Amino acid sequence: MKSEDYFALTSRQQLTMLVAMHVRNSMEEFHGEHLDDKQMKELNQIIRQAIFDALGLVDLKSNSF
Repeated sequence: MKSEDYFALTSRQQLTMLVAMHVRNSMEEFHGEHLDDKQMKELNQIIRQAIFDALGLVDLKSNSF
């Protein structure tokens, strides 16, 4: 991703990307031992969506006060 593409994202999308990258990097050893690339790609998508949804809930909660 180019830097201008990153900065075109919403703040929630940016935070999702950064957290998902950290999770993915932290799982690299597990990936090598237990998951093939296709499985890891699918898991990354699931994790990224879950992070995005959770951040949306946090935002919703913080705006409800």
